[in-house]
Amino acid sequence: MLTLKAADAGYGKKQVLFGIDLAAQTGKITAIIGPNGAGKSTILKVAHGLLPLWNGSLMFDGADLNGASPAQRVRQGITFCPQGNRVFGELNVRENLELGGTHLPKKEVAERVAAILELFPQLPPRLKQTAGTLSGGEQQMVAIARALVSKPKLLMLDEPSLGLSPNVLKDVFEKIVEVNRTHGVTVMIVEQKVRKVLAIADHVYSLKLGKVAFSGSPAELAATPETLRKLFL
Repeated sequence: MLTLKAADAGYGKKQVLFGIDLAAQTGKITAIIGPNGAGKSTILKVAHGLLPLWNGSLMFDGADLNGASPAQRVRQGITFCPQGNRVFGELNVRENLELGGTHLPKKEVAERVAAILELFPQLPPRLKQTAGTLSGGEQQMVAIARALVSKPKLLMLDEPSLGLSPNVLKDVFEKIVEVNRTHGVTVMIVEQKVRKVLAIADHVYSLKLGKVAFSGSPAELAATPETLRKLFL
């Protein structure tokens, strides 16, 4: 569904990605792991148009994305949940969800919000609550739900585990699997909780110093602990 080939990118004059080849397969969960500073989040920002692609190609559903704005990419079916429970704290939960469909007709936004609330049963009682007063786990659920309002083909998540307790983390990861398996949304997830994400992923890429150091199945990586250890040294 999404393919990066020979991709170079970075911040200002600082190059972070060096010749990255990566693909998110349709209907699958693709995990991106690696040590801090390896370039994981940079890949998602390039895919969403928040950072320019210096060299290489970026294709989505057969279309060249190079030069497309983030808003255009949302319309094409890509949504992005940045790390850190990014909700609009002064707005209530319903208002946060409605912002996920700003490019859709008003009636369709209402229909999409209603459909997404069925997927997140803990949110309806909170619709009038200010999002900034929710727990970290609830805010993460709101962020994921808001991203789904636009009916994406590809959902990109940047460290959804950040700041969550083990029990809440379990709920969030179960919801990600449900979104993928039951609703057919392709998922690309950057995550530091390696064992947790390997348990739900279909394919995993590990980055090191801005390059792909491993590409394969989670089972293949988990079966070689020495390889996993070297990837994070």
